[in-house]
Amino acid sequence: MAVTEAQRLLRSLQVSVERIMVKQTSADRNDTTLQHPEQWKTGDEPATTAQRSYLETLTREANEEWDPDQSWTKSEAAVRIEELQKKTGRGQG
Repeated sequence: MAVTEAQRLLRSLQVSVERIMVKQTSADRNDTTLQHPEQWKTGDEPATTAQRSYLETLTREANEEWDPDQSWTKSEAAVRIEELQKKTGRGQG
């Protein structure tokens, strides 16, 4: 009787793990469908205040010069943020 109960629990655990794996696979598949910032419908709009603030922070951390008068589009800001994150090690997980 104890073996049967253990087998039932083991099967239940296997089903749970399989469900988690399916959900993770679906999430991974969705991640690959994200558009590049240059393809955003609103990419030509001015960068948001949050983007500009983060750009300034990252630029200074990368020991680069920040020009507060430079205009950025949303897509330009997103691409530059990615570049600076790689350079500074920020946002890597």
